[in-house]
Amino acid sequence: MMICGFSMADKVKIQGIEELKRNLERLSAAAQGKAGKFAAGKAADVLADAIRREVAAVDDPATREDIAANVAKRFNSRAARRGRLAYRVGIRGGAVSREKNRSEPGGDTFYWRFLNFGTRNMRAKLSIERAAQASESEVFEAFRVHFGRAIRRALKRAQKAANKR
Repeated sequence: MMICGFSMADKVKIQGIEELKRNLERLSAAAQGKAGKFAAGKAADVLADAIRREVAAVDDPATREDIAANVAKRFNSRAARRGRLAYRVGIRGGAVSREKNRSEPGGDTFYWRFLNFGTRNMRAKLSIERAAQASESEVFEAFRVHFGRAIRRALKRAQKAANKR
């Protein structure tokens, strides 16, 4: 699975950071992690949708394979063990045509790499990195919205538990 990375813009203006800090201090580390994982997953969904749109524009509909159906997001447990919250978004199937790839939802789409990176005989037609960069603001907005909702839900649950005591 290819990992798509992109960098933040040179200048980022964050509003409401003090309120966020106060709310996070009221939550346990587990609740913070759960809210962060939920929001990061929703943001990864936005990125996966952008990649699907990019792939669908260049994939040949005459073939039975469908690269867009093989776009996947997965939680990065290795990064989580190191204390970072991360999802990987990419194309299932790897770089080599294999029998096991045929059971993927979109079939054996190992050739997506040729479309993305090109070959010495063919220019690149697809850019997953371009799709990631184009959807950067949507991804961050999705994270912001869903993280805020998750924090509010966690605060309500904590308040309800405190009232029962």
